[in-house]
Amino acid sequence: MRKADYTLLARIVSQEFDNIEAVDKSGAVHAEFASGYREALLAVANKFSDDASVKKAEFLLACGLK
Repeated sequence: MRKADYTLLARIVSQEFDNIEAVDKSGAVHAEFASGYREALLAVANKFSDDASVKKAEFLLACGLK
């Protein structure tokens, strides 16, 4: 993948983490769904952070993970 693709993917993951946090705090989503969604986002971030063409720490930080 190109660097621009990773930048876009990181932005999407970060936005989705923000969205699920906001919805979860409002009580509009079931806790199991929120937990599963977070796990899926983490799996995506971790899968793509292992690619040799991306710096893992920078990618995870861009995804909103530390």
